[in-house]
Amino acid sequence: MSLHVHALAPGYEQVADLAEHLLSRDPHWTFQLVVHAEQDTVVDLHAGAGYGGAVHVQASATKGIAGLTLALALQENGVGVHEPVARLWPQFAAAGKRDVTIAELFSHQAGLLRTVQRFSPRQWGEGRAVAADLAAQQPLWAPGRAHGYHALSIGPLADEVVHRLTGTALREYYEQRLRSPAAVDFWIRLPDAEQHRLHRVTVPTAPPGPGPCAPDPAPGRPGTLLRAATEQLDAMGPANSWINAPALRAAGIPSVSGCGSARGLADAYATATGVGGHRPLLRSGTLDAVTRSQVSGRDLVLGGSTHFAVLFEKPSPRLDFGTAAAFGHDGAGGALAFADPGTRLAFGYTTAAVPAPAGADPRALAFARLLRRLRTGERSRWPPPQR
Repeated sequence: MSLHVHALAPGYEQVADLAEHLLSRDPHWTFQLVVHAEQDTVVDLHAGAGYGGAVHVQASATKGIAGLTLALALQENGVGVHEPVARLWPQFAAAGKRDVTIAELFSHQAGLLRTVQRFSPRQWGEGRAVAADLAAQQPLWAPGRAHGYHALSIGPLADEVVHRLTGTALREYYEQRLRSPAAVDFWIRLPDAEQHRLHRVTVPTAPPGPGPCAPDPAPGRPGTLLRAATEQLDAMGPANSWINAPALRAAGIPSVSGCGSARGLADAYATATGVGGHRPLLRSGTLDAVTRSQVSGRDLVLGGSTHFAVLFEKPSPRLDFGTAAAFGHDGAGGALAFADPGTRLAFGYTTAAVPAPAGADPRALAFARLLRRLRTGERSRWPPPQR
């Protein structure tokens, strides 16, 4: 399989060298990579027949797009991340959650993993009934004392908060304020007009789970919280086959249903932060608030160590994608997207095969580390990624 180079700015030749090296090790590797810096697209590569213009479900990379949308809604309504959620949404105060802040809720600290009632995927995408069910619950742990990955539920929760701020569903607000004006090639619910571009994802027979790292359950509670957080996805297809489920795409759930390309992911972060020639949608104060580290360490749901800002992942030893200022999100299907104010980059990567363990493709992280070195003047020769 050959490498297709659509853009490669001077000084970025090593990125193509790394891609060629990785293709020599895995000739069937299918990927897209787009990187923006300052005023230009500095990298635009793909490999795979028919994959250059393809879109498909990017799973939890959708959370980063939801994070950009939430940040814009907070900014435009003058609401800070340390405001209690209940000031916007009084019903959320039930069962001892009166003081839970926006920052705590959207850094996976609230302990609201699943609904009491059963809802269809479409209802999860519409969000408000699901959010009301979650708001009425007692948390599974003391909010602010621990964190655990809200794999699915954080989408309807974000949708409700954006609705309370703007009167509009998160998906619609994203369409109106970010996606449509900048022609971003990423949708939270893929429209019928784009279905012809849909690419099916290859799923391993038995990967270890849909979160950003393989689960390592706490002793005595093997997988209990992980099952709670992901059971709705598992109902659409076991072993990550849910990523191809038509019901997931049609639902438009703001945590997992987003469909798009690497260019779409990179463009969304570039538009929000003002690289690639875009005027920034988010002010520096907003970016500082939503991308500041809120929690890191052992994740009660996933078992391993995770590191979150407000709906965004932050770099960590497991997910080493940028400087300390970087923020973004990976996806179970291997996608990785982020912006890094420390290097003035916006990065989007997708692949058509779910890695094992599910989460950011190690090759995406290799590209991200190389770009950080190129931009900061660190040792510039790339090492091969660890597989």
